Amino acid sequence: LPERSEAIRGLIRDHLVSEEQDEVLAPTHVHLDHHNCLEVVIINGRSAQLRKIADQILSLRGVKHGKFVITTTDKDLQ
Repeated sequence: LPERSEAIRGLIRDHLVSEEQDEVLAPTHVHLDHHNCLEVVIINGRSAQLRKIADQILSLRGVKHGKFVITTTDKDLQ
């Protein structure tokens, strides 16, 4: 349903914009079929804040499956 996917995209976008310390690097939205969409949002920020954002997104009504994946550039580990 296009209306629901647009509403979910709007909620995600609004939340990310309200988080001033997180930089959205690449949002992606793909229609898988008439009823399902795939959202991928690549953001840069502190891991605790990113985890909080992911938990909030995954708890949104209409989100069927989700996974939070985190990685590092290793620049602070050397």
